[in-house]
This record gives sequence, structure tokens and C-alpha cells, in this order.
Amino acid sequence: DLHITNSITNTHQRFTNPLRASVLGSTRFPISSRIDSMLSHSLRVAASIAVCCTGAHASPVKPVSHHGSNHNHRALLAEPVEVVSLAPHADPSGSWLSYAKFVADGTITQMNATVVVPSKPTREFGSSPSFWYGLQTAAGDGALIQPILAWGQRAAGFGIFLEVFDWTDQQDHQSQEAFAVHPGDTLTQSLVYRADDNSYDMAITSKALGKTIRMNYPLLKEQKDAETTAYIVVEHQPGNCAEYPANGNVTFIDIAIEVEGKAVTSPEWVAKDMNPACSSKAVPQSDGSVALTWSV
Repeated sequence: DLHITNSITNTHQRFTNPLRASVLGSTRFPISSRIDSMLSHSLRVAASIAVCCTGAHASPVKPVSHHGSNHNHRALLAEPVEVVSLAPHADPSGSWLSYAKFVADGTITQMNATVVVPSKPTREFGSSPSFWYGLQTAAGDGALIQPILAWGQRAAGFGIFLEVFDWTDQQDHQSQEAFAVHPGDTLTQSLVYRADDNSYDMAITSKALGKTIRMNYPLLKEQKDAETTAYIVVEHQPGNCAEYPANGNVTFIDIAIEVEGKAVTSPEWVAKDMNPACSSKAVPQSDGSVALTWSV
């Protein structure tokens, strides 16, 4: 019931805050969404046990408005959503709201995309929404390679950086550089595979700043599977919908994908929900772009 759910949520908060700090060791770096995912997974399991074993299913929880001040774990537990199967240590991560997925029949050797930085949230504190595309193995258990646009992580407002969370060894890697960017700026992003050393060159460029962040990530020898899956994701559940950009969308345009060095003319994106909030959706467009949308 709600009392049990609140108790679990409070315990989760007391446990996760010091853990996140100890794992990352610095407020300069954002909380790894994958750490959030594993902790949230434990929370959901505990909540399910509580509902099962207390007979709470006999008194359904009333859906909670995201526009209220309720903690987002309560809102997520209350909302009926299509649940995507999630292994304990794999993507899709439990911190994802909604996403689009493209599955290739070989190694994705290049992916480019462009986004325009959206409006600021009307409530500027509380959540740290991220908007990104990334590459991963089909099983979701390898290196997740991502250029990232995020709010309130590596900058006080919007910021850009590069990140790899590698499920192979459970390690997070981020670019040393991170730049603050502003609404209306155009960001071009690129991931390119280097067969000679089995690595990916990563880049994200701010048109307004005239600056580019670059990083190379070599895939670990323990990773046996190729990067064959592309994701476009809106991540990090808000406590209040006003913590997301006020214009209600981020759209990835000029998406170009190569598989085994050959251009894919019309990538087929499939929209899915993981833990949606604020009516979030990934919406593939007829022109080949992908919009991430939500209500504010």
C-alpha cells in the first residue's frame, strides 16, 4: 500500500544518495544513470513484493498526477505502463522514460544526428533530464556509447559531454571537457567505428560556441558482441513535469547511419516506453527524424 511504498522510497533515498556520492567521488560529474537504474530496479522489486504480500492489490493505488509534488517513484508505481523486459545488468535502463530503437544486421560503423537545445524548464531544480542517442549491443550488455545533452549535470543549465557506461566491467567513462549550452543552439553529434583498434570516435559540437568535444573509447576485449543497436532516449524521471523543458520536445534530425560501412537509407525506428512520465513518447517522423515528447 502507499505506506509501504513510501517507506521503501524513503529507504531508497537514504541508501542511494551516499552510494552515488561514494561511487562517483565528485560533484563535478553527474550521477551515472546506470547506477540509478540498478538501485531503482531493487526498489521496484521490493515494492512488488510489498504489494503482493500485503494484499494491496485489493485496494488499487489511485494514479498520481506528475504535476503535483509527489515523489516520482510513487507516480511510476501508480501508472499502468507497458513494461520492457530488463535484465539486472543491461540496457534499456530503468532510468529511461521513452526511447526509439533501431536494430542493424551488422556493426553500426557510424551514426550522426543533430538537435537544437530546447527551452529551459520552468522549474529549474529537481530533475536532471538527458536527451541523447547511443550505440549498444543487441543484448544491451556491452558499452553504451553516448553524446549527451543534459540539464543540470555537467553545467548549471544545459550542458554537453560524452559518456560511455560499459556493462562489461560496470565502469562509467566521461569526457574531461563539458560545455554549457543555451536554448536555440544547434548541436551536431557523431559516433564512428575504427576497425583497426576496435574503438569508437565520439564527438559533439556546439554551433554557437564553435567548440567540439572529442573522445575515443576502445571496446573491451571481454565484449564479444558488436554494437548493432541504436537508441534515441529521454532519460531521468522528473518529480514534477515542470522540471522538463517547457517547449515539450527535443527532435533528432539529419540522422545518418552506416552499417558495415554502408549507408542505411531508411532506418526503421521502433518506439518504446521504459518508465514513461509526463506522457513521454518517442515519435519517429516520416522525414526520418525522431522526436522525444512530453507534457509540461
